Formats: sequence, structure tokens, C-alpha cells
Amino acid sequence: MARRGKLSLSNIRIILSSCSLVFTSWRTTLDILANVLTDKGIPWLRIDGRVSFSGRLEILSKFREDPDIPVLLMSIESGAVGYGSRSITHY
Repeated sequence: MARRGKLSLSNIRIILSSCSLVFTSWRTTLDILANVLTDKGIPWLRIDGRVSFSGRLEILSKFREDPDIPVLLMSIESGAVGYGSRSITHY
């Protein structure tokens, strides 16, 4: 998504009938993506380094169980926990 240090939002598309996991190395990028999703009315969850381990487990559980939340934003540094049984169709 990033090209020459600039974030390109033109290629962001969410297929609401699917489940998308978005990884990035930067929390600032997560902030920008969260704003875009919110502006588009798309529900999302987020895990980054500021979320405790128990908080991460709660968020992952909610993401697995709630089909109305199609997007999980996650920093690469915090992505070392399992995703369980829900099928993620877009990375």
C-alpha cells in the first residue's frame, strides 16, 4: 500500500461479505486506516503494541465471533497470537 513513503488510499477496498486482516509496521498507518474505515461506516477492530495480551485475546475472540466486523487492523509487532477458526479471506 505504501509507495515511496506515501500512503495510497486509492486501492483500499473492503468486501463486506469477507474477513480482512490488515498488517502494517506503523501505528500511524493504523490510525489513518481506522479513520478511513470509520468514514466509510465499516466496523473494525485494532490490535497494536499498546494492547495488553489479555486485551488482544478479547479482540481476537470478538473478531472471530462477530460476523458484522469485517476488518482487523494489526501491527506486525503484535501479530504473534493465533487467529482461531474464523476464516480470513483477505490479507
